[in-house]
Amino acid sequence: MALFPWLRYFEKGGFVMKRIIQAENINSESKLINARRKHESRNIKKPCDFRIYTINSADYTAKGIWAENGIIYKDKIKFRYYSDYISAKKQAYNILNNTSEIAVSIEDVKKNILYIVYKDKIQILRIKYTVKTPYKRTAIIKGKAFLKLYGGYTIEKANGQYKITSYK
Repeated sequence: MALFPWLRYFEKGGFVMKRIIQAENINSESKLINARRKHESRNIKKPCDFRIYTINSADYTAKGIWAENGIIYKDKIKFRYYSDYISAKKQAYNILNNTSEIAVSIEDVKKNILYIVYKDKIQILRIKYTVKTPYKRTAIIKGKAFLKLYGGYTIEKANGQYKITSYK
C-alpha cells in the first residue's frame, strides 16, 4: 500500500467523484459559452421606422385617396419598410423617375411625420389623424370626411379592423 498511496484515494471514490463534478462544471460552462456565441452571431433586426407607399395594383394592403388642384387620385398601395430616411428617399426618387407617379409618400412611423416627395420639392405634414373601426362603411364615411378636411386619407385593413389615416 505504501507504494501506491493514490490507490486508497481512488478506492474510496474521492477521485471519481471529483472528476465527475469537474466534468459537470465544464458541461455547464460550455452551454454558457455556446449560448453567448449564438447570441452574438444572431442577426439583430433593425427597427424599420419608415414606410414608403409604393404603388402595386395586383397585391396591395391599403388604398390611398388624395386630392390636388380639384383632382382626386386613387392608389392601391403596398408598404415597403426602411430603417433610415435616406434609403427610403432614394427609393421614392427611383419610383418617381421610373413611373408616371406625381408624388410618393414616406411615413415616419415613430414621429408621425409624412413626407410627400415630388420631383421638385418635399412637403412635410406633421399632424396625424387616425380612426379605427371594424366596419367598412364607417371607414368610408370617415375617409370622405378626412378628404374634405385634410385633402386625403389612407385606408388599410389589418387584424380585422379598418385603419383610416390622414395628415394635415
